[in-house]
Amino acid sequence: MVGSVTEAHAHQDIDDAVAMGLDGFVLNTGDPKPYYVKNNFDYMFNYTRDKYGGKFWLFLSIDIQTPGLTNEYTDIFREFKDHDAYYKGPNGRSFLSTFDSKALTNVHWQSFLNKFANSTYFVPDFDDTLGYYEASIGWWKYWGSIVDGLFSWESAWPPAVSGLGGAYPGDIGLDKIVQDGATARGKTYMIALSPLQYKNSYGNNYYRPGDLNLPRRMAGILGMSPSPDFVEIITWNDGPESHYIGTIWPEPNDNKQAAVYTPPGLAAPHTAWQPLITSFINAFKSNLSATAMTPATGDAVGALWYKPIMQNTKCANESLGGFYAKPAGFNKTTDQLNWAIVLPPGAEGYTRRHGIRKKYDHRKFVATYSTLIKPFSKACLVISLTHSPALRAHRADLTMSPTQELFGGAIAQEPEVETDQSKRTSESVAPVSSRTTANAKTSTTPQHQP
Repeated sequence: MVGSVTEAHAHQDIDDAVAMGLDGFVLNTGDPKPYYVKNNFDYMFNYTRDKYGGKFWLFLSIDIQTPGLTNEYTDIFREFKDHDAYYKGPNGRSFLSTFDSKALTNVHWQSFLNKFANSTYFVPDFDDTLGYYEASIGWWKYWGSIVDGLFSWESAWPPAVSGLGGAYPGDIGLDKIVQDGATARGKTYMIALSPLQYKNSYGNNYYRPGDLNLPRRMAGILGMSPSPDFVEIITWNDGPESHYIGTIWPEPNDNKQAAVYTPPGLAAPHTAWQPLITSFINAFKSNLSATAMTPATGDAVGALWYKPIMQNTKCANESLGGFYAKPAGFNKTTDQLNWAIVLPPGAEGYTRRHGIRKKYDHRKFVATYSTLIKPFSKACLVISLTHSPALRAHRADLTMSPTQELFGGAIAQEPEVETDQSKRTSESVAPVSSRTTANAKTSTTPQHQP
């Protein structure tokens, strides 16, 4: 949600996103009434226009927290939709998205859109509506005249227990169904990209893998035909849901429950995935496959991530339930290290060594792996290039210097049993991003929660 953040931090987020190759931020807005929402919009839009005009954009996503589409949503969209930094859809109209339908009817949404005199390019997430993931004829008959495109949220991950979601980490099957329905009717499709979803706050306690979800979904998206028109990365800075790739600043979120596992200003850095995402962005804009991905700098890039809580961990007070219990979906993952690499063009002679030092030749540009780990075991990964200095792994954090270290190694051990809900079961790395524009492709963009 758009919340309270300093102007300097908001500007830094924009600078960081531009450096990654992102094209913009989706400003997910719940209650638009607080004074800081308008303030945030002002200094983000003006900074974007003045420093990155024509290179970076912003647009509104409505996440209804109050009953119905109130006048405040009308006011804030009307004020900013014609701003020079506001993103315009393929038809030149102001791009507008949503989190879901909030059980409103087509009449409600059409009435809202009518207020803007046909000046909106509407790409909502309506995947909470009956028939959406089946692309049913009835769904399109009911909603088709309202939407210019579609965005799907729940398909970004497997479900925690049951319900909507991919069949496995990285699955794009549901997206293909929805996109085919949209394409057949001349509508665009915006696909979601995200590493995981873990939430132990706001009355929820669940984990949605995770593991190799991000790189496998990257590969799946790049293999789709036709290609999606947009990619929205979930998210840039949503700490309570754990799928951030940017900085978690100290000021935006004062929820005590979420602060246990993403403490403001002290949250684990998730920037190690940014170079992988940059390679994905470049491939997406150039209509390349995953095996044709290349590092932005010419040097091999990669990331290693894992969850620090082992599957057999016994938590104190589990019988109390709620936040003390293991999250729903906890048993859908395994104790493993996950990693992904992108090699430079023409790369040959790379070998992968881990565990018993078994070697594997690599001549592909991208590879994803996982290795089972046990409590109190040391895991080490080395990628070496023939006739070049070894890219050495070592015990470090998950950020990396491509010229020296490719990965951060890790000691994975069973944590001490604690008496509160601070046991985090999500992975240690998670990014979010926005859209990118290029030629036939329109963009990759993350949700931003200032």
